[in-house]
Amino acid sequence: MLAYVREHNLRASVTANYSSNLLLLEHTVYRDELDLDSRDPFSVQAKAESVDPENVIRTERLMDAISAAVPFLVKLKVDWGPMRPNLSGLVQPAPQLRKLSLVHRIFSVDDDVIEIPETLFAGKAPVLRRLRLKGFTLCSSTIPALESVHVLDFNTPRYLLDAPKTFPDVRHLTTGRSASHSNGTLSLLHSLVTSVRSDHADQNYFQALAVVPRVTVTCFVRGHEDQVPFSTLFAAFPVNTPLRLKLSHRLGDSFLVSVSTLNRHTVRACLFPLNPSSKLLAWIAEELEILRSRRLLELDVHHHLFGSLNSIFPNGIPDLRTLRVQRATITTQHIPFIAPMDPLVAVSPIRCPRLERYELMDPFGRPTSENLARELSATIQPGNGKFELVYNGAKILARRTGAGGG
Repeated sequence: MLAYVREHNLRASVTANYSSNLLLLEHTVYRDELDLDSRDPFSVQAKAESVDPENVIRTERLMDAISAAVPFLVKLKVDWGPMRPNLSGLVQPAPQLRKLSLVHRIFSVDDDVIEIPETLFAGKAPVLRRLRLKGFTLCSSTIPALESVHVLDFNTPRYLLDAPKTFPDVRHLTTGRSASHSNGTLSLLHSLVTSVRSDHADQNYFQALAVVPRVTVTCFVRGHEDQVPFSTLFAAFPVNTPLRLKLSHRLGDSFLVSVSTLNRHTVRACLFPLNPSSKLLAWIAEELEILRSRRLLELDVHHHLFGSLNSIFPNGIPDLRTLRVQRATITTQHIPFIAPMDPLVAVSPIRCPRLERYELMDPFGRPTSENLARELSATIQPGNGKFELVYNGAKILARRTGAGGG
C-alpha cells in the first residue's frame, strides 16, 4: 500500500501497533513503592509481554516501508510494545508530516531508552505540529525536525527544562511527574497538563504554574495527613473576575477541582486520583475558602459532593446565577440526591439568592412535580423571584413561594 502511495504521489496516514497480546500478571505491592501510604497493601496488575520473533521481522519490514514513504506521510503513529525500535531509517525529509507518535513500552528501569537521532527526517519536518514521545529521549537539546512542534506529549523533564531551545514553538504541553518547571518553558505555554507529588507541591510550585492560562495538575497525595496548597492557583484570578467552579467525582477513581473564567479562556484545575474521604474533603474545603470572596457565577457539582458545599460556602453563594448538578450514571440503582461522603454529616440547603438557572441531570429519576419540589427545597435556598429549572433537558419555570415552600 505504501508503494502505491509513493508511485501515485498520494498522501497517507500510518498506524502500527505491536503492543497487543498482553500477559497480565497480578501481584501485591505496598503503597510505599508508589510513594503512597505504606500501611495499606493493595493488588495491582503488571504488564509483561513476550517478544514474538515474527513481530520483529514484520516491524523491520514495516519500518523499511515507512522510511521509503516518509515524504508522503501526513500522520505517523507507531507503538512498538516491548520491541526495540529502530529509527535509523527515518532520514528522508518529511514535508507533509503533521502528527507524529512514537511509543516504546518500558517495563523496567533497566531497559534501554532509545534516543531520537539529530538526523531525524534530515532535520526537515516544517509542518510537524503534534508530537507524542513515550519511552524515548533526545540525543541532544536540539533536534531540527522537532522545532515546529506546537502540541507536545513528552515525559522526560530534563529536556523540558531547556524547552525554549528544544521546542521553541511549543504551546501545549503534557508531561509526566515533575517537581518543577522552568519559567522559560512556562512563559511559552497556552496549556499544561502535568503531575506532582504532594511533598514537592508547595506554594511556589503553584505560583509558577499560574502564568499558564490553562493548567491541569494531578496531585499524588502520599498520606491522609498531606495537604496540597492548590488554592494558590486560584488566588491568581483577579478579585472581580466572574468565575465557574467545577467539583467532579468519578466513583472509586478521582476527584477534580476546577476554577475557570466563564469563557473558559483561563482554566486552573487539580485532579486527585483518590476516592474522596471526609478528611480529604475537609482540607479541600479549606483550600477553596478563597472563593468565598470571589464572584462565583456558575457551579457544576457532582451530587456526591453536594453535601460539602455548605462547609465551603457557609454563608451561601451570593452571586451564583447557574447551578448544575450531575447524578451518578454508572449504577443501575437510583441514588438519593443528597449523598454526602460522611452519612453523619447533616446537609442543609445552600443559599443562592440570585439563582437564575438550576440544571439537574438525573438519568434514573422520574419524580413527580411534588417530589421534585421537595427535593429542590431540601437542597437550595434561591431568592423569592423566578428561576429556570432544567431537568434532564426539559425547562420548567419555578418560583420560591416562601419559607418552607417549594
